[in-house]
Amino acid sequence: MEINYQELLKMSNEERKETMTKFLVELLGKKEEDQINDFQNMIGHMVKEYNDSEYIDLCKLCLEIIYSMDEKSTKSIMEARLEAQFELEDLFERKIDSTNLLKAIQKMPAKDHVIEILKKYGIMP
Repeated sequence: MEINYQELLKMSNEERKETMTKFLVELLGKKEEDQINDFQNMIGHMVKEYNDSEYIDLCKLCLEIIYSMDEKSTKSIMEARLEAQFELEDLFERKIDSTNLLKAIQKMPAKDHVIEILKKYGIMP
């Protein structure tokens, strides 16, 4: 699914959530390599087109959707998401993504639950 990230900013919260839910559910049906590529594409767009606040808000929305899924799906998507970040060749992009993703996690109402899941699966030390 191709996402127009500039249009995404103009959508209502409900439309944005619907679009990102569709994107994430479609990722579950893809091979891990394709998941990683799609996440790297998303990160590249966000780094270039979003300010920090917009970036953090989209990360937070994605986390909310991911953590509403079953544990197997949550694990699969988060592993691909973090692997995409790790494999970024551009260190500037990696730093921005890492910083903003952590800020999004900190904004989550169930931050401790998010961290618990990441640790449970060895995704976060």
